[in-house]
Amino acid sequence: MISLTLTVAFTVIVVQVHSVESAVPASRMCAVAKIKATAVKASAKLACQRTAVTKGIDVDPNCLAKAEANFAKAFAAIEAKGGCVTTGDADDLEGAVDGFVGDVVTALVPDTLFATPTPTVVGTPVPTTTPAPTPTCDSRLMHSNGLGQDYLDCAPLGTPGDPSTYNVFMATEAAGASTIAAKTSSAVTCGSGDGAASCLARRSRTECAIWCYTESIAGFVHDNASTACRCPTTSDPAWN
Repeated sequence: MISLTLTVAFTVIVVQVHSVESAVPASRMCAVAKIKATAVKASAKLACQRTAVTKGIDVDPNCLAKAEANFAKAFAAIEAKGGCVTTGDADDLEGAVDGFVGDVVTALVPDTLFATPTPTVVGTPVPTTTPAPTPTCDSRLMHSNGLGQDYLDCAPLGTPGDPSTYNVFMATEAAGASTIAAKTSSAVTCGSGDGAASCLARRSRTECAIWCYTESIAGFVHDNASTACRCPTTSDPAWN
């Protein structure tokens, strides 16, 4: 009798809950599901950043990619059910989450926690020496920007570690060839005093890369999957 009573009571509760959910318009249920998916993505990306900070390293791009893939899959499933007032807004919400995560990391993570130094912004690079930004020559050479993209320049290929083979124009072209959707591009220095290296940073809401063209780190680039920029070291990828 007790078992039967509990079963009946549980069935009544389930029916009541289902009735309440059924009374909520599909448009609102869609919004609720999207809010939940967005919150899950933000939590997942913050977890990736937490792991990076714990280890004192750059955030794992595979961890971020997994969070993005799960978010896209969840959004597609939600919209497939129908009833949504708005559709195709995954990219907008993804950008909002990325901006939020970037702001949190920038506000809470001291640069001193990382082994590689943080660059000092010195402004927009203004070339003051020859050659011209786009010099003319019989044939331009194919150069690598160190991040998987190429650019053309009249100058010979640079030799990483030899600042005499690099210049600000090459760095500008290397940065311009990258796939980073630039939010800002600025001249920065890495290091301090007489040994500070001149570099160029290209930053978006989710990524920052720095190409250096003077001193011992000339010809090296550091790419960080965060709004936080990090100076390259000689163990980073080379560009020429």
